[in-house]
Amino acid sequence: MSTPRRIFSLLFITLLASIGFGVISYTQAADFKIVVKPGAKAFMPQEVKIKLGDKVSWVNESGEEHFLTSAGPSSKQVVIGTENLEIHQLIPTGASYAHSFKEPETYFYFCAIHNQMWGSVVVEK
Repeated sequence: MSTPRRIFSLLFITLLASIGFGVISYTQAADFKIVVKPGAKAFMPQEVKIKLGDKVSWVNESGEEHFLTSAGPSSKQVVIGTENLEIHQLIPTGASYAHSFKEPETYFYFCAIHNQMWGSVVVEK
């Protein structure tokens, strides 16, 4: 094979590998959104399933503040004191809060202002 043809072949193979034609595969972290809509007293969706390393963002589109609270993984013992909470975050109107989870587990959360608002994040390996 001639040198220009060899260089072209190597460049073509490198291009195919870099755009992911099965030569190289990788997993990228994903972002998930949980939204509070105007007039709704609910997190939507109420449950998300994510992979370890993914990030969840809670977005407040409603006209009132929400206080996102989570003790942590469902297997954790009772948490005493707010300094030990996994999530303890006020989300004003129009704002958002993002969190990455460190352990594969189910995390339950709720709004400390509106106790009927709750949800869960299931983190899988």
